[in-house]
Amino acid sequence: MSDTVPLVHGTVYIGRKGVRGVKVRCYYCGRIHTHGAPYGDSEPGLRQSHCTTRPGEYYITCAPLDTDTLASGARRNPRESPRN
Repeated sequence: MSDTVPLVHGTVYIGRKGVRGVKVRCYYCGRIHTHGAPYGDSEPGLRQSHCTTRPGEYYITCAPLDTDTLASGARRNPRESPRN
């Protein structure tokens, strides 16, 4: 068994009530999974996949997470109405 953890690249987004998250294409199943990316974290880091068929861990990297994620290129959740 290997001790290496797969790296996946994530895209930061701003969700409900300003909660920040990150979307990744799962290393194990190829589907899109979302994970929390709390303010104050420098990067999402190690996460457990949400797969039911092949669960496992992966390490999420992304652009630096700062306090103004919208200015640094984060995407707002398209299901939410834009803020004024």
